[in-house]
Amino acid sequence: MKTSHLVLCGIVAAGVSAAFFTAISHAQTPAAPATPPPLPPLQKSCVFLKEVTTGQPQVRKVVRVGNENTDFAVPTGVRFKSYVAMLLPENTANYDARLFFKYNDGSSAEVFRKTIAAQRFQRYSGNFRSPSGRQPFQINFNVSSARNNAYHVAVMACQ
Repeated sequence: MKTSHLVLCGIVAAGVSAAFFTAISHAQTPAAPATPPPLPPLQKSCVFLKEVTTGQPQVRKVVRVGNENTDFAVPTGVRFKSYVAMLLPENTANYDARLFFKYNDGSSAEVFRKTIAAQRFQRYSGNFRSPSGRQPFQINFNVSSARNNAYHVAVMACQ
């Protein structure tokens, strides 16, 4: 029952959240810049989460085989109400993006799944809430695309 409830919540949240993943345009000259734009400024009462292996707020990945997973740690002792996930592709291509909230009881909930027809160095972001109302201990960003496509991911948590 618990598992089916979490799956149902994840499906409902994914359906609702799909509309929220939108592009944030960056002013560019006709040719895309050689380096990606920096992270946007923090929103009020928000922090960038740190990737678990590097401790960095934004991580660059290159698709090798299948998909790439990136986990961001959610700090304890602070109650976050929402999360902003960001994808910045380095290639104009399709990117299959999935976002999971991982809970400390071993369960998880998929809160977003969409194929994004992305443009190079155009940041895509979406706002998400925990479908269960519980705070996750990690946010998993799962991205797949054609081999050797590169991208950057980041997650902001807001109180």
